[in-house]
Amino acid sequence: MNIISTKILIYLFALSSFSIHKYYISITHIKHVPKQETIQVILRVFIDDLQEELHQLNQSKIELGTNREPKNIDFIYEEYINDNFSININKKKQNLTYLGKSYTDDMVVFYIEIINVKDIKELKIVNNILYSSFPEQENIVKVNINNQHKSYILYKNHSIALINY
Repeated sequence: MNIISTKILIYLFALSSFSIHKYYISITHIKHVPKQETIQVILRVFIDDLQEELHQLNQSKIELGTNREPKNIDFIYEEYINDNFSININKKKQNLTYLGKSYTDDMVVFYIEIINVKDIKELKIVNNILYSSFPEQENIVKVNINNQHKSYILYKNHSIALINY
C-alpha cells in the first residue's frame, strides 16, 4: 500500500508541475501617413480577454463576436478605448476617431484614426488595455513615424512610451 501511495503522489506532483500559463498580449500598430495628415492605429486584442475585461468593468456578462453581441457594442468599444488608450503629439492629447472593428479568428481588430497631423516631434503613447483584469498583460506597440520604426512592450507598471523625433 505504501508503494502505491508514493507512486500516486509522484504522479500527482508531476502533473501539477506542468500547469498551463496563459499569456495576455495585445498588438498595436501606429503609422503616420503624411500625405493624408493622419495617424492610423490598428489595435488587436484577443476576444476572450476583452470579453472578460468588459464583464469585470461593467459587471454584466456580454458575448463578443456572436449574434448575442450587444447592439451598442461599438459605443462600448469606443468608450473602453478612450478610457484606456491615448496618444499625445507634441505634448497635446489627441482626439481618437474610432472607425470600427472587425473580428478575425479569435481577435477583435480596432481601427482608429487621428486627423490633421502634420509635424511630429514628440509622441506619447499610453496603453492600459486589459490591465484591470490581467495585471500580467503585455501590450506590444509598433510605431512607424517619420520613416522610423520602433517597437515597445508596455506592461502595467510601465504603460507609457515616449518617443522624440
